[in-house]
Amino acid sequence: MTHRVRGAFGRLAAAAFATVLASALFAGSLAAQGSTGKIEGTVTDQAGVPIANAQVFIVGTSYGALTSDKGYYFINNVPAGEITLRAQFIGYAPTEKTGVRVLAGQTATQNIKMAASAVQVKGVTIEAAVNPIVPRDQVTSKSIVTSESFSRLPIQDTRDVIRLEPGVVESNSGKGLSIRGGRPGEAAVYVDGVLVRNNQRGETDLNLPTNSIEEASVTTGAVGAEFGQASSGAISFVTKAGGQKYSGALSYATDDIGSLWKNIGFNRMEASIGGPVWGNLTFFASGTLNGSKSADVAIQRDMDRPVYVMSGVDTVVHEPVAFGNALSDTVNIAIPRFVQYSGYCNDTPSGNSSTAQIQGNYGSSCQGLRLPFSANGAMLLQTKLQYTYGAGSRLSLTGLSSQTQSRDFPGGNIYNPDNYTGTVFASRAAILNWTQNLSRSADRAMALDFRASYQHDDVLSGPLTRQSELDSRSPFGGFMVKPLKFLIDFNSTHDVTIAGTTHQGVKYLDDIQIQCLLAGQSYCQDDVPNLNRDDLSSAQPYRMNPYGVEQSARGPLWTQGLDNGPFLGRESRLEAYGNFD
Repeated sequence: MTHRVRGAFGRLAAAAFATVLASALFAGSLAAQGSTGKIEGTVTDQAGVPIANAQVFIVGTSYGALTSDKGYYFINNVPAGEITLRAQFIGYAPTEKTGVRVLAGQTATQNIKMAASAVQVKGVTIEAAVNPIVPRDQVTSKSIVTSESFSRLPIQDTRDVIRLEPGVVESNSGKGLSIRGGRPGEAAVYVDGVLVRNNQRGETDLNLPTNSIEEASVTTGAVGAEFGQASSGAISFVTKAGGQKYSGALSYATDDIGSLWKNIGFNRMEASIGGPVWGNLTFFASGTLNGSKSADVAIQRDMDRPVYVMSGVDTVVHEPVAFGNALSDTVNIAIPRFVQYSGYCNDTPSGNSSTAQIQGNYGSSCQGLRLPFSANGAMLLQTKLQYTYGAGSRLSLTGLSSQTQSRDFPGGNIYNPDNYTGTVFASRAAILNWTQNLSRSADRAMALDFRASYQHDDVLSGPLTRQSELDSRSPFGGFMVKPLKFLIDFNSTHDVTIAGTTHQGVKYLDDIQIQCLLAGQSYCQDDVPNLNRDDLSSAQPYRMNPYGVEQSARGPLWTQGLDNGPFLGRESRLEAYGNFD
């Protein structure tokens, strides 16, 4: 063999090896982000002799297998979660293993020993399964969090649990957590094997109820090329499915207990229920309702710089309509009273004098860490129908809905209610998973896996309508269930003139509006809501500054109108995926 031939052969072998390695990595990463795992093991008698043709199945489902002549069995495409495994064979007492934890994308090994019985007995031998701390086939840096952690930890959302894992750092950004030093939003987020990240803004608007999660995994090591959108890592959630017994839970948590300790008035309600519908068809539904009377603030933030708000009328000033004319009509001008809202103060006046009233904060109680007009809340829902049939085939449909609403702290606009703003993130998703086992033997199987999803995200931010602003100032418990109303929303219309042609009734996300943006202001002056409308720009330094306080960028007292432009974002995604295993 010549040197040239040997070199070509070497390059061909290297290419083949690289192809096989890439395929292996692809398959491994593919399984890692799915929502199913695998169970394998051996069935023997008490002496360790293999039992052939024993029936091994998952109680309450159609998942099962027969052991080979060496007593080996395996069951693939098992939904992640905690299951009960049962083995039975003529001449042996049935044996069950409870508490077997199946991890998505991993293999659980459960060996079963059966006791011989000459006569079939009614009793069942039950053993508690021993689950390994680290799955034996985990080949990358990956942390797995089960549902127990989500139910036992004092958390507000799923993010609070994920950020506790190694390699994950809280970024304090709406785009998400930072994994392996990557920028927020670079981690791909999957729910039941489907990518749910918003492509426009690079963040995940869909939030999950913590009581709906069966398992969450964080991959901080290398992921396969198929997940090209996972620049720094991947976060995968598997939602819960109902079992063969009815079960439910209800919980309530709060820190809103007077002034015993510093709090922001947080309240949280959780509820879930699940069970069988008919045969192997099960359901599970869960929901979380969060409410907070104030935005989160740093401890001691308002101890040194409290916030003051208007509360009633301090005095009424009589001013002549025509200055200098003693016979002129007068107009009554009400001067508002300002009281301390945040921080801590003496709210018990010691007398009726003005000094005592000021020291007593005019009878108003200070709210500690809470910021005024910044209530926020979230409503999260999840439902899942799952049906197993045949020799381990499965069909599931998951519905998810999340709505997060918040009033933005007005800051320098605190004395202009017309310019109070809010923000809404709403997301809806439907996820279909279908696994069809085509054929199987004692030690191998062939299956088709199909996933499809539809997701719709809306984000809306801007000035609130006057009525909505008043209605949402102090929601009960901070629960913002009623949708916020905005001066400009997805249904708002206006007239657009492009190169002399006027289009009426145009919405701000319509194609005509996009054409206006592309045309530029030289040809279209209607690309921005209320552009150059001086009557809506209400910057008046002295209107709400009756005491002549010096103006400051840190805390201006004048008001502004619709200078705060709205933000509208909308995205719909339809994805389909198939895999032959």
